[in-house]
Amino acid sequence: MAETTITRATKVDAVNRVLATIGVAPVASLAGTLSLTVELAQTAIDNVSRDLQSTPWGFNTEKDVEFTSEGDGSITLGGSLYDGVYISSFDIEEPTSLDPIIKTTGGVQKIWDRESKSFTAFGASATVKATVTYYLQWEDLPEAVKAYVMARAAREYQLQMVGNPQMDQMLVTQMLLAQQNLTEFEAAQFDYTIFDNYDVFRSIERAYGASVLVDRS
Repeated sequence: MAETTITRATKVDAVNRVLATIGVAPVASLAGTLSLTVELAQTAIDNVSRDLQSTPWGFNTEKDVEFTSEGDGSITLGGSLYDGVYISSFDIEEPTSLDPIIKTTGGVQKIWDRESKSFTAFGASATVKATVTYYLQWEDLPEAVKAYVMARAAREYQLQMVGNPQMDQMLVTQMLLAQQNLTEFEAAQFDYTIFDNYDVFRSIERAYGASVLVDRS
């Protein structure tokens, strides 16, 4: 056997790791017609990745993303400017009276304002900045994220296909280790503090000379 080289984990690598949990031979490619076991392994990976990225993380969230509304005051996420970019959450930066969420109308994703209950609350050709969470494709995920997705998908796949309790215990251990590594990666890369959230920060924010109320009950 020739010496191997460590590279970034590909989608094929991920599928093969999942397949190994039930003793299925690895595949060389995901192109063409795939067997049911391979299709289900790839689906397990996609489902875990989608579930994980439905929540904002540092690796899939970007601040100060500019969006320009159309002439009718709407922001269409499926337009030519954002075509191919899948967004899981959209939050306009404060201060604003808008309360935006993503909704689908006529098969197209647009920004719906819950305050005015309309798609056209932004004004014609207005530019707004938002904090956006994306659904990243496999090749764009950090390796720590890939490792967690593979570990969790492997466990879920094994339970679905075989359900071996001994194998499940081993996969749970691997998943928890990958989860710990993901948490440490996230904390180290993005330097979270309590001051990132104003709701938390305001509980300790005190202007000079301000009185502090103490509950002595």
